[in-house]
Amino acid sequence: MYRYKVTFLVITFLSFYGLAQKIIYDSLNSLKEYVYTQPQKTQNLALWLLDVAKKNKDVGLEQATLFQVANHYYFTAQYSKADSLYQRVIEIGNRNSKDTLLNLCKVRRVYVMQTLGKWDSAYILLHKLVIEIQKKGDTTAWISALNSLGLQYEHHYLQDSALYYYRRGLKLAEKINDEYQYAYLLNNIGLLKYQSSHYAEAEQDFKESYQKAVKIKNMRLQTHTLNNLGITYIAQKKLDSAISYLNLLAKITKRYNYVRELGIAYHNLARCYQDKKQFNKALSYFDSSASLISLLPEKIYSIRPYNGYASVYQEMGKYKEAILYAEKALSLCQNTIYIEDIILAHQTLSLSYEALKNYIKALEHYKAYKKYSDSLTVLNKQKLIAEYQAQYQVEKKEKEIQKLEKEKQKQHFKNQIALLFISFVGICSIGVIYLYYSRHKRKMREKYAQQLTLSIEEERSRIARELHDEVGQTLSAIKNKLYIHKNELPDFIQDTEKQLSDTIEQVRGIAQSLYPPYLRKVKFEKAIETLLQRVRQNTDLYYTLEIDVPSDLGELLSQEAKLHLYRIIQECLNNTVKHAEATAVKISIEQKNHKLYLIYQDNGKGISHKGQLNGMGMLSIQERVRMLQGNMDLKNTDKGIKLQFIFNIRSLCP
Repeated sequence: MYRYKVTFLVITFLSFYGLAQKIIYDSLNSLKEYVYTQPQKTQNLALWLLDVAKKNKDVGLEQATLFQVANHYYFTAQYSKADSLYQRVIEIGNRNSKDTLLNLCKVRRVYVMQTLGKWDSAYILLHKLVIEIQKKGDTTAWISALNSLGLQYEHHYLQDSALYYYRRGLKLAEKINDEYQYAYLLNNIGLLKYQSSHYAEAEQDFKESYQKAVKIKNMRLQTHTLNNLGITYIAQKKLDSAISYLNLLAKITKRYNYVRELGIAYHNLARCYQDKKQFNKALSYFDSSASLISLLPEKIYSIRPYNGYASVYQEMGKYKEAILYAEKALSLCQNTIYIEDIILAHQTLSLSYEALKNYIKALEHYKAYKKYSDSLTVLNKQKLIAEYQAQYQVEKKEKEIQKLEKEKQKQHFKNQIALLFISFVGICSIGVIYLYYSRHKRKMREKYAQQLTLSIEEERSRIARELHDEVGQTLSAIKNKLYIHKNELPDFIQDTEKQLSDTIEQVRGIAQSLYPPYLRKVKFEKAIETLLQRVRQNTDLYYTLEIDVPSDLGELLSQEAKLHLYRIIQECLNNTVKHAEATAVKISIEQKNHKLYLIYQDNGKGISHKGQLNGMGMLSIQERVRMLQGNMDLKNTDKGIKLQFIFNIRSLCP
């Protein structure tokens, strides 16, 4: 009963533990969604997760939570806070070795540098990171680093290079089935194609990216791809398709309170309705966009609704309203670099004043329009020149980095060779020491076993002599006395005399089994025959003995060899009698080519498990074979057991 209670408690604990782990996992996923636009929920959930991590001493949870909070700071343009938290996660990672998260934080720090305009520093650090991460085989972080490289080249107007790195990352993401990074990179590739006016190709990339984002339920990526699809359809004048996707974007962003994305959706919807000449709808959407965008810190988002108002009113023929909003747009453009917005405002003002026949103002704004248009042309040319210069600088830096990497690789190779040599010498030294120790230990063990076997034989011989000389003679003397007095108590004396005769025979048999004295007196073959006859007398075991050796072999064998061979056969017989349940044995001894072959077979049940090979009898046989420098081969069959012993004749001679 107690066991069932314990089992129930364990299952309950595991269930609660699994539920707790699921809650934490779901909370981390929720935090990933909140970090983009919901600061209050991000703060509350992050504080709770950090408290859980502290109580459970869960360093991994602490890292993951801080990483998401750092992402929140990055997405909300609090770059110094983001960089500080990324650095903290790296420090924790250096102690706890969460490689992927650590490497992702390093790449994120590069993103921060790029956002702050530190492109040269970001480039040098990024190339080192790519090599480091690639060597570690951290594919997830490697993909993120490749994306950052694409952004780097895109910033320097090297679109082909940017596309190359985006596609490399895309292949890796597909290989490891990382659907988020695949969709994110595909969206970036689509933007490059959009900027190059390859709208049909961009449309396909955005659609696939959107489908992936829906599949993995990543709302942030869904909003990006929907907006990109909308502006792509606007560029292709497919206004109904653009409105469909932008309405879906507005629905999602409204549900999740994504203010920036909702404002952009309304702005692009206004553009659609303006192109469709539905001016009232266009103005309504510009109103909605302006009210949302006013909540954002970025000035560019506030300029564009005013230009939108101005262009709509200008098309509607309401030139005074157009002039009012264009002037507001111009005032917001002061001390900014948004030349396209300045050009649009001056163009609207020029056309509106011309329509009102205020030609002086129209000419003034037309000149400004031309001035900024020309400056934009110059700027584009400068960008082209800058592109070539950037390409040259990039190639130059790449060569410098490659040179440094080659030098590092050479040094690393030299260090590896030195380390391998030291390791090889160390391993060889340890191997030699171990080999010497093993051989020495084996020799000591063999020497001990031999001494033990010899000691046992000496003790057997001593006990056999004691039994024969002392106990046997004493019993014989008692028997003689009984014989002298046999007429006094004839029946009693006769029975006692018979018992004494049997006892004397038993003592003689024990003495001979302990140490067969006839080994010194008779031929070796005769000694084996006598042993078998004694076994036959005491058991129901039949035997066959076949000896095919020269007549002088017994004389050539040393006394020690005779004893060991005798004991081997004796131990085999003992094992057969005790364990095999056999009815017959066969022993054959023959000499071939300076070798002696001893083969022992019985028809018993054989060896049923390996433990029988470790019995005292079998170990004694193995040790005696080793002392005679022979080999033993055991075959276990359904018909019994077969043991074959092979000895060099030289090792058996004195």
